[in-house]
Amino acid sequence: MARQDSLGPGRMAIDPLTLELNSVFHGLARTSSKTVQTSLSRLDLTPARVAVISILHRNPDRKLTVGEIAAGLHVSSTNISRRLDGLERTGWVRRERNPDDGRSIYI
Repeated sequence: MARQDSLGPGRMAIDPLTLELNSVFHGLARTSSKTVQTSLSRLDLTPARVAVISILHRNPDRKLTVGEIAAGLHVSSTNISRRLDGLERTGWVRRERNPDDGRSIYI
């Protein structure tokens, strides 16, 4: 808990229990982040690649274009293409040419 102290107007002293809890939560976050990173790397995944897989998973009934995935993640098509390169190389996705428009690729 924060309390008003002799630090001056508008300044708060931080209770030692709050500092300790903050330290514990920071340590837990750091540990869980490392665990997630380790698990993802075993699968040849990164958080950015998981975001692409998540968009595809939320649209199981249709094939998406690079542009649609980019729009869904608010990033550039170039950025998505790089992510897809890695996902395709490791077997997570497959690219297909659009039979109606050879310039367009479905994922």
